[in-house]
Amino acid sequence: MCYDGKVKSPACNQSWEDLTPAEQEEVRQAYEDIRSEWTSAFSGGGPEDRFARDILRQVDQLLR
Repeated sequence: MCYDGKVKSPACNQSWEDLTPAEQEEVRQAYEDIRSEWTSAFSGGGPEDRFARDILRQVDQLLR
C-alpha cells in the first residue's frame, strides 16, 4: 500500500485489473469519501466547480 497523506491505497502504481476484488473495493470506498467532500465543496456554478464535477464523473465511469 502507498500513502499520499490522506488515503492509503493499494492502487498506487498498479493497474485496476491487477488489483484483487478486495483492493478494488478499498479504492472505491476511499473515492466515495473524497467524492462526498468534493461534491459539497464544488457545488457552485463557477468554472472550477464544473471542472471538479467533470473529474468526478470521469472517475465514476472508470470505477464501474
